[in-house]
Amino acid sequence: MTIDEKIKKEVYRLALEGKSDQEISEIYRREKNQINKWINDLKVPSSPVYNLALYNQIIFERNALRGIVDKDLLEEIIELLNRNFTFVEVAILLNSTEKEVKKIIKVLNMKSSPFYDPELYKNLMTKNTQNMRKKEEEIFHKFQKVVNEGIDLHFISDSELVKKFYRRQNVRRIVELLVQSNFQATDQFLAKSCGVSPFFVEKTLNDRDDEHLIRLLYGEELVAKIKQARHDKAYINRNAYKKDYRLVQEKSDEQKERVNTIENNIQFWFKILFTFKLSLQQFGELVQVTDLDLLSKMLFAEAKNTNKYYINALKYLFGHTSNDKNTENLKKAKNYLLWLSEAKKKDPMRYRNLLEYINDKEYKDIVKKHAYNLGMTLSDEEVEKIIKYRLKYALPQKAIPFNWAYIKPRCPEYLLDELEELSRVNYENSVLYGPYKNSSGSRK
Repeated sequence: MTIDEKIKKEVYRLALEGKSDQEISEIYRREKNQINKWINDLKVPSSPVYNLALYNQIIFERNALRGIVDKDLLEEIIELLNRNFTFVEVAILLNSTEKEVKKIIKVLNMKSSPFYDPELYKNLMTKNTQNMRKKEEEIFHKFQKVVNEGIDLHFISDSELVKKFYRRQNVRRIVELLVQSNFQATDQFLAKSCGVSPFFVEKTLNDRDDEHLIRLLYGEELVAKIKQARHDKAYINRNAYKKDYRLVQEKSDEQKERVNTIENNIQFWFKILFTFKLSLQQFGELVQVTDLDLLSKMLFAEAKNTNKYYINALKYLFGHTSNDKNTENLKKAKNYLLWLSEAKKKDPMRYRNLLEYINDKEYKDIVKKHAYNLGMTLSDEEVEKIIKYRLKYALPQKAIPFNWAYIKPRCPEYLLDELEELSRVNYENSVLYGPYKNSSGSRK
């Protein structure tokens, strides 16, 4: 069964539950017109999916379920809203969801509904917006009580107010752990402990988030104290590193010059290193650096400042491959550099094409082409290139902007073992490092 056939089967099931074409299209990231066509094909005799009985059943269920609202429930919701409760609060009180409450209220704005009252609908929507603004702190206090009882508000509402509440929760946990550590906890530790990204921690503690939550919740004094502690810690770490790096550099002036040359064009050399999957020893031979310790320290130092995934890519490349015995990779890299040098002098078009090879142009073009369908219309060749890109930089699944459920089953057999090994390493990293953390805690 193809992917489209599997999706069609689910489309028909959801349609039988009364879901609209729009709702189904949002679930499967397909165009609404495509969903509509699949359903209408059921009534076309020449269609391979012709099934008039199923089509009639879908139409019946959709019409039967549309617009049915419990009058007492509607009146109860209206009463609560008139008492200045917000949609989110009403959902909590009725053990429902904000989406469902809004759906029920919407019948007031439907001409086909027996409860049609557009003026009342407009007033209730306006009242909800005003209450959310006026009673934010009071609502957050209520949210806290609900959360303390074990209720996850994410299942009730995806509103900005709920997201804002959880952002505050995360900031409070971050600050609490930071203070407990005497301001020594790393961003990675705080991110892992609080279930957020290191980027969120860094923005928050540097008071660069849009809401300035630390300043809002704790005041100027704590903000200043955190900034000073982070500045002092960075200064100590930076000087310790410089001292260590300086001692290593003193080993050889000649090696120092070679390493500095590589460092000055590090973006290019990273591309060479990852494209041809060179071991540290092979890369040292390629760039004529025999002091591998010096070369390694420079690479990891520059990786930290270049791309958040490069540190792990280097560890994976140097620690999970046995490339020293594979002389073919080094040979390919040497030939590539030779071709590049010749093309730069004689053939600008070839020179540009050669650079595109290491700069992942094919992958970037795939991303642009399929930016909105999450990979469901990818060709086998495109799937292979996406997987190779992930393997090239040892990326976690979340760094690939495609639905992995559609990518992984189509992985070429010759890449399966390598992909499985990378998945294992990513999973191990997810236990230790925030950027690789999987929200469900399951293996990627």
